[in-house]
Amino acid sequence: PGADRKLAPRGRVDSFSNPRVEVVVRKRPRSRQELEAQAYDVLECTGTTCSVLEPKVKVDLTRFVDRHVFTFDACFDEDTSNQGLYQACVQPLVQAAVSGGKCTCFAYGQTGSGKT
Repeated sequence: PGADRKLAPRGRVDSFSNPRVEVVVRKRPRSRQELEAQAYDVLECTGTTCSVLEPKVKVDLTRFVDRHVFTFDACFDEDTSNQGLYQACVQPLVQAAVSGGKCTCFAYGQTGSGKT
């Protein structure tokens, strides 16, 4: 999955000539409580897509999984290190800012989910 993905930006950030917004997703590792309860892992992240897996039961009691696929600029799985994510997503912004560009890195997520 995402661990095989080379951690490199898709292009150079050039805020002067190419302003843009990128949306990147990082999957958090399952918590100790989730692991102990053997909770079903409902998120798969690969390359630029994240799939939410929704277990369901049909009227005839047949079990199946409904897959909802979302596409982003990049998706990182739970095995991605902080350093790898920084080098792929934040470091180009810092370089652009130091070169006189205007950049923002906005991290959004639940408390304790690894935004720092």
